[in-house]
Amino acid sequence: MISVEHLTKRYGKAVVVDDVSFEVPAGDAVALWGPNGAGKSTVVRCVLGLAAFEGRVEVGGLDVRSHPKAARRLLGQVPQELSFYEDLSVGETVDLSAGLRRVGAEEADRALELVGLARERTKKVGALSGG
Repeated sequence: MISVEHLTKRYGKAVVVDDVSFEVPAGDAVALWGPNGAGKSTVVRCVLGLAAFEGRVEVGGLDVRSHPKAARRLLGQVPQELSFYEDLSVGETVDLSAGLRRVGAEEADRALELVGLARERTKKVGALSGG
């Protein structure tokens, strides 16, 4: 699903990711662990096609340089810091996110069902458990 070969990222003369290669099969989840400044967020930005890099990155057979949006549609990402409007309801939050991503209401409702939050649609996000 994700194939990274010889990924290198430079900011000016500073090499922040140096010749990284890895594979992630379809259906697997992966976490990047390491100290601050190790390049974890930079690797994720490259895999998502949000940063220029050297090397090759494919997601679902798509080159992320040529097809960044299509590649991102195949991935899920949980950022280090989650940020929600706690005074919005679950439904309002999903509707807002769906609208920004041009996802239809039926698909947004299906997502709530899938993650077990359909019954919580009217509950404020701030009232939900962190888990």
